[in-house]
Amino acid sequence: MLTFGLFAAISAAGWILLIVGIAIQSYHTRRQEQERTRATGTVVAHADGTGRGRYCIPVLEFMADGQKVRQRCKGTFERERYPVGQTVDILYDVDDPTRFHPDAAVEVNPGRILVLVGVAWIAFAVILSGLLSGVLERHLNTGRNVFPLSDMPEISTVKGDSQGSADGFRYLLSDFSNALLKGYSGSERDVSLPMLIEGHLVTGMTQSAFSGNRRMTRVRVPGTIRALSNGAFAGCIALREVVLSEGVQGINAMAFAMCPSLKDVTIPASVTTIGADAFPEDCAATFHVAADSAAERYCRERGFTVETEA
Repeated sequence: MLTFGLFAAISAAGWILLIVGIAIQSYHTRRQEQERTRATGTVVAHADGTGRGRYCIPVLEFMADGQKVRQRCKGTFERERYPVGQTVDILYDVDDPTRFHPDAAVEVNPGRILVLVGVAWIAFAVILSGLLSGVLERHLNTGRNVFPLSDMPEISTVKGDSQGSADGFRYLLSDFSNALLKGYSGSERDVSLPMLIEGHLVTGMTQSAFSGNRRMTRVRVPGTIRALSNGAFAGCIALREVVLSEGVQGINAMAFAMCPSLKDVTIPASVTTIGADAFPEDCAATFHVAADSAAERYCRERGFTVETEA
């Protein structure tokens, strides 16, 4: 899920270039077929007027609609392929015979260039997303938990066969019958994590529970959830606003890694521990925190924009 989210985010521009390139290439090809006419011409001179050098600008003479046309080619070509007297198959514009090029030459199609760039971009995205997901997963699996989830008995004793879903939220049940959120597949962009789900108290979340969600723009976390897990919202590229309610106590490693759209984050005084890499180093969000709180110290140490509340 994380790898796919990274690939989708990185490759988006490549797919756009590919689609646009295919459309332009198709249009360009159709226009050529509709507007160009074949003819046979003869090289009568070289525009540069010299007999030296590897390249030349051939001057061709050919008949177009019963009229003789003498015109230089647009572009340079290898001299040995276009000596004076050489017969050349050409394509010319029916509306303007002076617009032509040798049939054997490859006319530049701007769509083809976009297609090649798009394919290269997508290939690069495959490689980069694989590398980044590996690094991210390694951090998530071995990174320091400033608020160890293993200290919560309901998380360390999950029933593997007890799970369900409601309102788009997927969850697991602990031996204590508390719910642990493991993902969201709903269509809402403004998402409030539930305090209760099908009668079960929501007390936590699994590792990387919401990572890679591309729709979520705003999320509220209730105070019944003691801590955000490792990589909880990593790769949520559209996420702009985060509101943690009083009662949340910790934010673990990489919780908001690769969330470039973050603009507004509210952290209550109850949060006492935050992973050093919980937020991106270049995070441009405004953090609303309690004065003299652990969150304020964390944000000021990293140069984040801070607004304190009494």
